[in-house]
Parts: sequence; C-alpha cells; structure tokens
Amino acid sequence: MLINSESKKLRPGTARRRREILDAALACFLKNGVEGTSIEQIRKLSGASHGSIYHLFESKNEIACTLFLEGVEEYQRLMVECVQEAETAHDKIKAMIRMHLRYSFDNPELAIYLSRMGLSDLIDSIDTKYRILRGKFVETIYGEFKPFIERGELIDLDSTYYFCQITGPCSQLARAWLTRQSRTENILEYVEQFAVCAYNSLRSEVTAPTTRHIPVE
Repeated sequence: MLINSESKKLRPGTARRRREILDAALACFLKNGVEGTSIEQIRKLSGASHGSIYHLFESKNEIACTLFLEGVEEYQRLMVECVQEAETAHDKIKAMIRMHLRYSFDNPELAIYLSRMGLSDLIDSIDTKYRILRGKFVETIYGEFKPFIERGELIDLDSTYYFCQITGPCSQLARAWLTRQSRTENILEYVEQFAVCAYNSLRSEVTAPTTRHIPVE
C-alpha cells in the first residue's frame, strides 16, 4: 500500500478513506479506463460518500493524476534507496533491475496503470510536475554512477540515457509479463542476465579487458 506525503498530513480516518478511494479508482480505471469510469463507480466501490470524495479530490481526473504521481513517487523512492545501498557499479545496476522487476511483480495492477497513464493525454495536465519529478530522479540515479564514470569504469552518457539503458530491457520483460504476453512465471529469475548485459553495455572500453568481464555472484 502506498503512503504518500499528502495522506500523512491527514487524520488517520481521512487518510484511510483517501486510500480506499484511490484503490477503488485503480480497480475501476483498469477495468473501464479513466474516461469510461465515473465518480459514482468509484464511490460505490470505495464505500465513500460523495462529500468524502469531493472533499479530497476535485474531479475524477485529479484522482487519476494523483494515483499516477503517487505511484511514480513510491517507485522512485524505492529505486533511489536500493541503488544508494549498493556499493559497486555492477551491484547498483543489479539492484535497480531487481527493484524494477520486483515492483512490477509485487504491484501488477499499479504497474499496468502507470504504464498506461504514461501514454495518456491526461499527463499533459501534470506535465510540469511530472517532468520536475522525473528530472530530479534521473539526476539522482546518474549521480550514483558519477564516481564510476570519473574513474573510467563506465562510459559517460546523458543522465536520462543511463536510466533507460539500465532499466529499458527489463521494462520490456515486465510489460510482457504484466500483459500476459510472456510465458515467464517469475520475472525475477532474469535479474542477473539483465544486470550483466546492462553493466557490459555501459562499461568503458578503455578499462575493459580483451575478454569482457562478466560479474558473477
């Protein structure tokens, strides 16, 4: 369950009701789409009154955007924590891949929603906030790899490219698994393979040996 800073400011009962509304909205959005969902459907599923909903959210679109932003913030928080705990470049890369796959594995409904919303026109209404959020995130991740870039172990690329290069391939697997287009039962089994590929794709040719090193446990 996601606990956002906004809900922390509320009384326990109100925060719980807010969470129930967001959880109900997620179920409705996945079933009917955001446009195909009504406030009444969310209200019935959550058990909230009209007054409770409109006290916390101005509209259905605000609920949809809040659900998206809070999901993104939680994902980013977990990603930053795991990469900061790792020490070597390979371990940081592996931690990021594991976290991404684990997040999708543990939160399949939310992961699907975040993926869909990322391509939705609704994003335009929160474009500035989302760009700032993502910009700070990729710079933080890039900062974790900066020491390895400076010492020549890893190549120097744009900060956004670094994040995409590490999580891009595993994102495709997660998306295929979430949409049942993959026969893989446990996507976490592929963490090491993705980590090896990502590390070797970012490793500097200057320091790489003739036989490219593949880190192992």
